[in-house]
Amino acid sequence: MLPLVFCRKVSYTYYIEEQLSSSKEGDKYMDMYEKIESGAYSNQDEYPVGPKKPFLKHAHTSEEAVKYAKDLKAYESILPTYRELRDNWRAKDSELHSQFKKDALEEVGLTNHPKAEKIFAYAYEEGHSCGMGEVWNYLQNLAELFN
Repeated sequence: MLPLVFCRKVSYTYYIEEQLSSSKEGDKYMDMYEKIESGAYSNQDEYPVGPKKPFLKHAHTSEEAVKYAKDLKAYESILPTYRELRDNWRAKDSELHSQFKKDALEEVGLTNHPKAEKIFAYAYEEGHSCGMGEVWNYLQNLAELFN
């Protein structure tokens, strides 16, 4: 297999119609593509933007130092809220990723395979930069070898 040089940022509709129209299991795989395209495995929440830490320039006046102290106190009071929002976003994203992994391995029949984790890890490594659809493509190709 040739290394991936660029991502295909096109709709999977044409690919699905061409590749799966003759397949007996086309409906099963179509459902997986539809879930991916609909964003079922993507975190739809906006990633929280962290507060900017104030800084004090080297040659500063006493007024600038007082302002810096106030700004730093405000920054430190906002930081725990930001971290909580960020951790919640990451937890949800991780949960969605786990659900994708579970569903994908189940769809291709590798749930109970002894090397399922390594197979998925390889598919993810090769395709995740182009999105979950590409991970799904790699996983389908690998499943043909291991089933």
